[in-house]
Amino acid sequence: MTTVLRWRSLDDLDATDLRTWTELGMRTEPHPNPFAMPQFVLPASRWLTPSKLLRLAWIEQVGTTSRQLIAVGAFTIEHPNLFVPLPHLRDYRTLHTPRGGLLVAAGCTATAIAALLDSLHHESQWRALDLHNLPLRDGQLDIAQQHALLQGGGWFPRRSFARPILDVYAGGRAYAHVESKDRRRRRRRLSEKGTLEFHFLQDAQADERALSDHIRLEHAGWKGERGSSLQSSSRHAAFFHEMITEFARINAAAFMETRLDGKVIASSSNLLLGDTLNGIKIGWDPAFATYSPGRLNETELHKRLPVHLPQIASYDSQSQEHSYLADMLPHRMEVATGTLALSRGATRAMRAARWLRPLAWRLQRDN
Repeated sequence: MTTVLRWRSLDDLDATDLRTWTELGMRTEPHPNPFAMPQFVLPASRWLTPSKLLRLAWIEQVGTTSRQLIAVGAFTIEHPNLFVPLPHLRDYRTLHTPRGGLLVAAGCTATAIAALLDSLHHESQWRALDLHNLPLRDGQLDIAQQHALLQGGGWFPRRSFARPILDVYAGGRAYAHVESKDRRRRRRRLSEKGTLEFHFLQDAQADERALSDHIRLEHAGWKGERGSSLQSSSRHAAFFHEMITEFARINAAAFMETRLDGKVIASSSNLLLGDTLNGIKIGWDPAFATYSPGRLNETELHKRLPVHLPQIASYDSQSQEHSYLADMLPHRMEVATGTLALSRGATRAMRAARWLRPLAWRLQRDN
């Protein structure tokens, strides 16, 4: 078998390509990247970044009579800037993209990374690859660094942090951490206000009603007041609606709801891919803020994972290091952002530009 990388655009893809891309996501490495699935990339490109031209690294293993897709990565073409003073590619990211990385078939990470970096090394116009929030434990960054070093390149980190997660395989002690004494007290007080129920919705239950309630509640709190909620922007609301709908079509969307007397007062959205459930958004009714319905909702989700999703190994909050989930989840996963120089010349340029870094942080948003 020969590994072949083709650079493609979204316009190149037909229904068979999209189906093959989706099927790749169902046989990926541990802790796969749902934000490299077509169910995310296509709606994001349409609604959030319509002026951005995406380059897809379409990596296949080709035999005499067969062709199998083993990895896909989405990238954008970037001009030199204060962080990366070189023409470069950047992994595709939006305001709703909490992590980067290839979508890669199990056992094919090293092959796929080698194919990507060899292709970029020989395309002299792309001298660096800018990467965002790569989980260190999936091995993609480590393999990329090793391969780049062989070409005279190197890794130039900008930041890293420890993302809150729940390793489901840790067993009972991990779940004991999830339900604190304070949350038990708030749950008891809330149940005194009416009939309190928790519902995990997946497959056909992750429907239009659940999605509408979720967007409504996400807008009801501080995000709506600051204008950063999904509902505050028609484009962002349309993106989220289409994205969740497309994941629901492949049974990969899930909601957790808290209901009081039948009314939804808290809701979280999640994406299921491979061995990981990924948190996306959460919303709650501010009229019940005293009872922390958002935290109660998340607590119930984490407790129910062994029952509803016994196949998963981890819950990834996809949140920042100091988010409110940090004190609810007992485990951490390191993620890193930085630039991979792809040649000796690119390495020299990145080293020479280090003195610009303080200016870059002041003048340019790194996103």
